[in-house]
Amino acid sequence: MAIAVATGDDATGRIDASPTTKSSKGPSTADAVNSNQMQLELPYIFDSAPVVADDGSPEEKRMTWILLVHRAHNEVRCELSLPTSMGTDGRVDGWRERIILKAIPTDPEVIEITPPQPLPDISVDVKRRA
Repeated sequence: MAIAVATGDDATGRIDASPTTKSSKGPSTADAVNSNQMQLELPYIFDSAPVVADDGSPEEKRMTWILLVHRAHNEVRCELSLPTSMGTDGRVDGWRERIILKAIPTDPEVIEITPPQPLPDISVDVKRRA
């Protein structure tokens, strides 16, 4: 199993909506989503060693989950989801399973930090190196 982290849209972490990744993803994510689709069609085999394909390269047999994170106005919402499809725009938009995590509230209170008064005089000696 592998976990990738991505920023999700406003639907992230909401059970009543279907999220997408906020930005389009590259070929590695597309390969992972395709691998997930193939793994879901066949029974998943937990093998400690990768299977060697005909061309001699190890064939990955792992599911890739995405931890979607979205910062809303007063909270951070997250979910761990198993992607199964990507839209034509390159964003992940289909999920086999979604594990919605508890929202994390952000601190609504703004704290203003003021420097000490009066500001100290700072001098820096600069010497040329030979």
